[in-house]
Amino acid sequence: MIHLDKCPLCNSKQHISLIARKFEHPDVKDFIDTYYENRVDWQILADEIFEIIKCQNCTFIWQKYILDSIGLSKLYSEWISSEQSLAKKQCANMQLYSKYAKQIQYINSFFPERKPREIKVLDYGCGWGYWCLMAKAHGYEVMGVEISEQRVQFAKNNSLNIVYSLSEISGKQFDFINSQQSFEHIPNPLENLRYLVKTLSHGGIIRISVPNGKKIEKELKSPQWKAKKDAIHPLEHINCFTPRSLIYMAEEAGLKLMHDKYQQQIEFKEQLKEFIKTFWGRFDLDSIGTSLYFIKLI
Repeated sequence: MIHLDKCPLCNSKQHISLIARKFEHPDVKDFIDTYYENRVDWQILADEIFEIIKCQNCTFIWQKYILDSIGLSKLYSEWISSEQSLAKKQCANMQLYSKYAKQIQYINSFFPERKPREIKVLDYGCGWGYWCLMAKAHGYEVMGVEISEQRVQFAKNNSLNIVYSLSEISGKQFDFINSQQSFEHIPNPLENLRYLVKTLSHGGIIRISVPNGKKIEKELKSPQWKAKKDAIHPLEHINCFTPRSLIYMAEEAGLKLMHDKYQQQIEFKEQLKEFIKTFWGRFDLDSIGTSLYFIKLI
């Protein structure tokens, strides 16, 4: 496995350990065996440590030990069932597609003087391409980036323009970039975001959506803690974002948080929960969620 000793966002080596267990500890192994349906090769994880650390400089949280290229290949091609992953999309209810449609229809509000066909859109980490298909159906010029060969081929079979790596979009310019459930998976999130920002046009918009990890520290302190599918999901979610750390990363990449009507609407439910909980309605930075829009100003 690879040892990530420096903070992925600020490069500081000053950090504290929030929890450390061997992967073979029942608190971790039971979840992995159940979630991946006993497909994991435990020879790869033997004697390895599942450790969550927090940067003392910028407060970012991440997994200290992650799979190397061989392990990642096995994770995404063997341990995760491609058939089940695709079936989730193919058998999804109308709520998912309605959500996609609303997200995509909103893109045009950023560029009211332009027709959809004049707006170039990129989906970073596009998976099977269903978001791209919805964007294409709305008339946008769409491109996607995805590392999984099986997913890329599926998307290409649906007449989508999909590439395998960021290097393949070098020199291109996009007006809007969508990244949904991607940045929690990659070992160099800030580096990748900076690359994406280079391809974003002046005044362009990027939407980043990641699992919200603002409660992770509290959960890790519990004596009853056990691994589960959450913002610090073993093996997969190697980065744990809070609203603060997501905004910090975006600002380091040259982006500015947008405060707009739609962003307020999509986070309203989470803010309402905070209001009920506190009775005061003080919606601080941590209450806005981790599905945010940012703008490139320079």
